[in-house]
Amino acid sequence: MCTEHPKQTGRLSLGLEWCFDAMVANYDHALTIALRHRFITRMVMFATVALTIALFSIIPKGFIPQQDTELILGVDTSPEGVAAAQEQVIALVLKDPAVAILKGTALSHSSRNQSVHRSVRSCPASMRP
Repeated sequence: MCTEHPKQTGRLSLGLEWCFDAMVANYDHALTIALRHRFITRMVMFATVALTIALFSIIPKGFIPQQDTELILGVDTSPEGVAAAQEQVIALVLKDPAVAILKGTALSHSSRNQSVHRSVRSCPASMRP
């Protein structure tokens, strides 16, 4: 017959077990307090739900911000040999009458790739076509 050998536990296992036991003890203590004061616990829960609903109705929900910062940021990562294509992108962006300024900074990541960080400043909204 096989006999079971007692497992040796390491410091990490003992430390994790201690943390888990402490977490369970804290949960038990908090649950005891919550059950002892049921009315207060229920009122806090209702207040939390009401505040969540109120904030959800107040906060804007659009993905695009309502304010116009007149700034567009972009990154173009491509092999170094496509400088002509990047020049075409620059020319195309500058053709737009709403673009006031176009800046770019080229960074080399490796011997094969480079990235260009671009920022486009548009004209004020009142001056755009």
